[in-house]
Amino acid sequence: MKGDFIINEKKKALSVAYGHDQNNKNVVVAGLNKKVAQQWEIMYADEMKADPKKGELASEFGLYVERLFFVVSGLQSGRYLDIVKGKPVIKTPNGFDSQKWYFDYKTKTIRSDMPRHYVLSIGQSGKKRTRTNNLQLFRVQSQWW
Repeated sequence: MKGDFIINEKKKALSVAYGHDQNNKNVVVAGLNKKVAQQWEIMYADEMKADPKKGELASEFGLYVERLFFVVSGLQSGRYLDIVKGKPVIKTPNGFDSQKWYFDYKTKTIRSDMPRHYVLSIGQSGKKRTRTNNLQLFRVQSQWW
């Protein structure tokens, strides 16, 4: 069922409040108006495609899950993305684990293989008011599982 309406016995329909497509917008019951804010799709959990597992391709991101890779500069030297004193830099390939990276599907992040607590991030989280082009390494302080 896609693009259908969910209607109760009094002909009231589930509707996104004011038709605003925003996070945390309330869902309300309103008179049926057949606008897009009242259209829903039912997806049965047992029919949903499973998340890719370690070593499988996450096709929507173009990266293999938890499969180590190097990030190689397109500059003539072909240096690798590396970590030096907690900062992302390019360095001549040296075989160190600090030049190895992997895609973590659960968090949708690119992580350092060693040390494993570093995640690639945009400076100031890319916020509009403090926009920056700095790439940074974010140190994950805790793990949840």
